[in-house]
Amino acid sequence: MIKLIRFFRLLMLPAILALAASACNDDNNFPDSSGNDLPEEKDSYIGQFRDFVIDQFQSDIQPEELVCKIMTPDGSIISRKCDPENMKAGKFRFFNGLKEGKYRLLYFEYPTQSNEAIAELVEKFPTAEIGLGCEIEVSGKNGIRICQDYNRQLGMFGKGTKDAPYEISSYEHLFLLMLFVNNHDTNRQITPSTYFRQTVPINMYRASIMCDQRYGWYPIGADTNTPFCGVYLGNEISGLWCDRKSSAGIGLFGYLHNAVIDGVAVKDSELSGNFAVGAVAGAVIAAGDDHGDSSLINCSVEKSSITGGKDSFAVGGIIGCADMHSAILLGSCRSSDSDIRGSYNVGGIIGGAARYSRTVINDCENSSTITSEYSGAGGMIGAADTLYVTSCRNKADIAGAIQYNSSDNGNSGIGVGGIVGGSGISFLTACRNEGTVSGADGVGGIIGSTRVKGDASKGDAYLFNNTFLRWCANNGNVSGTNSVGGMCGEAQFGCYGAINKGNISGNDYVAGIVGNTSVAVAHNAINTGNIDGHSYCSGVVGKTSWGSIAISHNYGHVKGSGSHTAGVLGLGGNNTIVHYCGNYARIANSGNGPTAGIIAEIGDPREWTALNIAECVVASLEMVMSVAGPLMAIVEEAVEASSEVAAAIIKVSEVLIDSVLNKADRILWGFGLHEILNPEVEEELTAAINEVAVKESEEISNEMAAWRSGYSLSISNFNAFPITSSYNNAVQATLDYYETGENDERFNDRINETRIERMEQLEHIHHTSEIVHQVIGGVAILASTVAIVGGAIASGGAAVPFIVLGSSAAFVGGLNALTKTCTDFKENAVIVSQCLNTGNIEASNGKCGGLVGVLQDNSILRNSLNVGNGPKFGDTFVGNPKKAVKIKDCLSLSDLGSWSKIDGNRYDACIVYSDENLSEIQKTAYYDEYAIYKASVAEIGDPSLYKNFQRNWVDAHSQKVPVYFHLFWDVNNPASTWYMEKSGSGFFPVPTYSEMRD
Repeated sequence: MIKLIRFFRLLMLPAILALAASACNDDNNFPDSSGNDLPEEKDSYIGQFRDFVIDQFQSDIQPEELVCKIMTPDGSIISRKCDPENMKAGKFRFFNGLKEGKYRLLYFEYPTQSNEAIAELVEKFPTAEIGLGCEIEVSGKNGIRICQDYNRQLGMFGKGTKDAPYEISSYEHLFLLMLFVNNHDTNRQITPSTYFRQTVPINMYRASIMCDQRYGWYPIGADTNTPFCGVYLGNEISGLWCDRKSSAGIGLFGYLHNAVIDGVAVKDSELSGNFAVGAVAGAVIAAGDDHGDSSLINCSVEKSSITGGKDSFAVGGIIGCADMHSAILLGSCRSSDSDIRGSYNVGGIIGGAARYSRTVINDCENSSTITSEYSGAGGMIGAADTLYVTSCRNKADIAGAIQYNSSDNGNSGIGVGGIVGGSGISFLTACRNEGTVSGADGVGGIIGSTRVKGDASKGDAYLFNNTFLRWCANNGNVSGTNSVGGMCGEAQFGCYGAINKGNISGNDYVAGIVGNTSVAVAHNAINTGNIDGHSYCSGVVGKTSWGSIAISHNYGHVKGSGSHTAGVLGLGGNNTIVHYCGNYARIANSGNGPTAGIIAEIGDPREWTALNIAECVVASLEMVMSVAGPLMAIVEEAVEASSEVAAAIIKVSEVLIDSVLNKADRILWGFGLHEILNPEVEEELTAAINEVAVKESEEISNEMAAWRSGYSLSISNFNAFPITSSYNNAVQATLDYYETGENDERFNDRINETRIERMEQLEHIHHTSEIVHQVIGGVAILASTVAIVGGAIASGGAAVPFIVLGSSAAFVGGLNALTKTCTDFKENAVIVSQCLNTGNIEASNGKCGGLVGVLQDNSILRNSLNVGNGPKFGDTFVGNPKKAVKIKDCLSLSDLGSWSKIDGNRYDACIVYSDENLSEIQKTAYYDEYAIYKASVAEIGDPSLYKNFQRNWVDAHSQKVPVYFHLFWDVNNPASTWYMEKSGSGFFPVPTYSEMRD
């Protein structure tokens, strides 16, 4: 192949049309030759001007036929047959001339057999091309004159500047560009300020054949030592094929370094390779101290096949891979109707991004099927290190780990997501998935996994990186084995404004929002899909070691067949706050519980399995600055920028719809990522962020509001108005408060203070106040990586793949103060407040509760309401309250007969509805001393009930003694947590004003 390329270049390059800058002068007046009797071509541009001269033209080709393809002023393509007799002298005559106007000569077409270098390919393609690309002006004064400079060495018209880019109008131009870039002697002549412009669609089939009849196209920048470094303003590319299953860097372009590719649209093409495979480019690389910042914008792939061979890595629709320490921007790119598949790291836009890389994906869309044999598959990206994704949509099916089985020790099957398969630290804003997502472990509708390490079979605790989602939606069904979620499979997780509508299924840790987390900060999240799993199944969070779940609601049926099944949280650790959350759907568990409407189990008995234990690390500024990980971009901005990014990650506060652009700007451009943008595209991309992100965020916000307001409910013996109207209005008012000014910070601070207050009450602080304050306000930082595929691509040409998702960070041991706190803390700083359950509980055995299944030692449940009926056993509030718990100011409207007697000595001023069919013995036996029941619907609807009243209790001698209680529920007071918009028979109070507000 190399011999053929050299021969072709030697023969053809001197023959490419040459024209000096002085060619565009008035010295060439062509005579009128309209009298020649030649066949007439039928188009509206036939005129009298036929003769033109191309200075310095030299060619050994003497074809019998020569046709010139010309772009007209209206953009159409016309043909003019030429007299080839004086071609060697650079003189040409159209058989039929042109009328006055401005045109572009695209290329000459001639019989392939006329060129000795490619004559053997005549059976593959009967005609070949000589690229032109120059503008011409046709006038009565000057005849036909050529109005562009010509670069003889490159073989193209133009100056290579922004205003006068090198013109590409033929596959032969791209062939010559490939030769020029891949040559060590000429490669460095193309710099990041060298511009190329493709003016017309180009079919690359003939160029692919010319490179190699067996293996096809040889990429532009095929070696890491000779990457493409310029700006390419593209057009449609079709017929490109490259069958190099054992090679790296496969695409129209191979390796990019400090390059910008804009507007390349690949269609009807086939490419295959082993590593870094993409339709437009193979990889973005770094080179020594120059980390390399490249951009691909407005690029697309359509109706094409992009595949990796056996044990392949990093296969993407647009580009395959980003190298270690490099940065890549992908803006307004599309992948559609294509088949994209490989072994590891497969994505609709980009396959993978290696350790210490930075990836920004904005306003991209995928509707191509994505398939990985093992780890890493996503609609946008298979796996990445530091990642920022804004306004992206996936509409296709994502199938990951299709060849993986749990007994396979040589491969892994982690990380499949509708948008992102796996990542390190990641931010996703205004993203939506509509396709089905399936995989093994760590499967999510938006993002799959951020796991750094963890092997439950060896008794290892899991370690995760952070992901933070804002205004994201999943409409597709999601299925996997373990750690499966509508938003995220497994991570240190934070979200605000998240809605899942897809059905979620798996084995363990299956949830509507996130399956398995070490830290979960899930605020304003909704699940409407059905959940079907074995254990740790929930409508919102399957399991978390630490965190806060607030203003989040489940509307989908939750079904388990093992343990820990609930509407909001399956299992929560010893520093978990659940506030203002609700379940509206049926909860069913055919296993051995615990099962509940809100939380299956919360608090920590220190009997968790290795899978349950997830380490979490808080990053101080010192840690961020001392670790050369994915935060390298921050280090470049020194201490001040590091402080800003730490604050941005730690606080779940960037939630304002009206200022999405400002928040996106802060995240995307605030930490040095603006450096990856070519100045020519920065303004365009910023405008796109503003328009698309605001639109997507508003749509998702409106969807969530519609679900909440549109929910219908029927309650036996009671009016549903207090829930469907009063409570829903209160939820919206709380969200409006949260999203105004700095109230989000106040809300989060109040959550922090509530936990700290509880820890202080328990007198087991362990010097963790500062850590608690930082972490529970948002997502903890772990400065590590999640490199399923790493790569020292530019260090000598050899790719270095990492098969296991993540690289274990050696520095973790010295930084896990938070993990120690979670592990060693003997008491539970757990508070569940202002929660609501309307779903019925179905179970065959186990610990069942209308609100909580198991409430561990010293935990608190208060100001919560249960309407759901039970399975004829368990308790309407807490199925199994452990010692020293507090269950206070709670209300039950469920059928008391659907529950059984539970030890009620943990209750304080709780009220239940007891229908008239229950005997006095049943009523008094149901609860002990501090539980309060009322017999009628009318009394429940009387506001005075909740201030003070008398009840009787039975002492050890069966003597009734009157006791008076003051409940202090403060129903209907201005700052009361309980509110009755309407009173009277059938009405009841609901928890409204959030205790986390001012």
